[in-house]
Parts: sequence; structure tokens; C-alpha cells
Amino acid sequence: MNGKIILITTVLALAAGNAAALTEAEEWYNEGYYYKGEGEYEKAIECYDKALGLDPELTKAWNVKGFSLAELDEYDEAIECYDKALELDPEDEYAWYGKGNAFIGLDEYDEAIECYDKALELDPEDEYAWYGKGYAFVDLGEYDEAIECYDKALELDPEDAYAWAGKGTTFFYLSEYNEAIECLDRALELDPEDAYAWNNEGTAFVYLGEYNEAIECYDKALELDPGFAEAWEGKGRALSGLGKYDEASECYKKAHELDPQYEIPDIDDINGSE
Repeated sequence: MNGKIILITTVLALAAGNAAALTEAEEWYNEGYYYKGEGEYEKAIECYDKALGLDPELTKAWNVKGFSLAELDEYDEAIECYDKALELDPEDEYAWYGKGNAFIGLDEYDEAIECYDKALELDPEDEYAWYGKGYAFVDLGEYDEAIECYDKALELDPEDAYAWAGKGTTFFYLSEYNEAIECLDRALELDPEDAYAWNNEGTAFVYLGEYNEAIECYDKALELDPGFAEAWEGKGRALSGLGKYDEASECYKKAHELDPQYEIPDIDDINGSE
């Protein structure tokens, strides 16, 4: 009888110890999630590692560790984390979506689309996966497919500013500038703080020869992000179109200072850029 009591006591103690470890793992996970929300991704990862040391099967910790690593541009390590999550649960839709995003960061768009497709098999109403898939198609130059994906995202959430902006940018690549502006206008109604959408709308106006409207857009982009080299270069082109070559030259110089890939045109080139 005493042996049975000892055995039962031992089992209960082990169970209590495991429960305590699991509770501690959750505490570390929650602390990591707090740091993730604050954008302190290194601290978040430290916490997730503590959680996973106590409970290696805590799938959500693998997922958010992957997210945090991706935010630090550590995409290969992020994919490893998502793969760990998927070993534990092959039907973890969030892990497939996150893995797709990490492949986007690596410019591996076909692989990203495969992951988004997996996520969408599990949840066809995941607007974020539709958006990510559209983004990947844009970078592959498959613009019609991209628009279909953005439309799916917008069916699910008509107020998705990112999907409107993505669709507008895709129309720009198709040289459908008026359609691009319509979509970007909608995006900016929903999110007036999107410097990239202002920049892209400015570029669409440049291609339509509507230089004053373009400059207004570039100025909005530069209010939000004064270090936005592409917007400085675009404003230079718009000013050139208006014959304001000295002002254009200053914009080109600013763009080059911020990003040397933007070359400063010769004055004769500027004068002839109309």
C-alpha cells in the first residue's frame, strides 16, 4: 500500500511540476507578446525562447517568434520557426500565412504564393492572405492575377486601405493611370498617412501630364516621410514637366543624397524632360 501511495504522490508531483512549467511558459509568452506589441522584437524573442525552453510544443510561441524575426529582417530564421509550428500543427493557418510573408521578405514569390494558398485552403476568408498573394503576383509581373487577389481581399473588407493601395499600384503597372488614381484615392481616404500611396498617386499624375496634382501628392508623401528619396525624385520630374528646372534640380539632388541610386540628371536632360 505504501508503495502505491508513493507512486501516486510521485505522479501527482510530476503533474504539478509540468503544470507549473506550462504556466511559466505562458507567462513568458505573454511577456514576449507585450514586447512584440511595443515593437521591441529582440526582447520579445528572448521571452519566446524562455517559453519554448519550458514548452517546446507551444505552437503560438513559434509563430510569434517567427513574426518577430521577420520584423528584424531575419527571414530564414522566421521560416524555421513557422516550420516548427507546422510540424506541431500542419493546419495552422497563421503559420502558413506568416511563412508566406517571410518568403516575400526573401523575394521568393512563388514560394510565398504556395504558402498563401495553403492558408487560403484552411481559411478562404483570410483577407490578409489574399492581399499577400496579390503582392507576390505584382512582383512576379502577373498583374491581372494580382488584381483578382486584391478584389478578393476587398470583397472581405471593403475598407482595407492596403488592398486599395495595392490594387492602385497594380493598375499603374498596367499603365491604367486613371484607374490607379481612383484606387489610391480610396486608399488615402482610409489611411491618409500612407506615404507610399501618396507617392504612387503622384507618379500616376506625372504619367498623365498632370504635374501640379503630382506635386501636391509628392508634398504629402514628403510631409509624412522627409527622407523618401523616390518622392523627391518624382517631384523633380513633375517640376521639370512644369519647366521649373532649378527647383527640379534641387529635388534630384535631395533624392541622390538620400539614395545614390537616383542620379542627378544633366541640366540639358532636365531642360529636355518635358
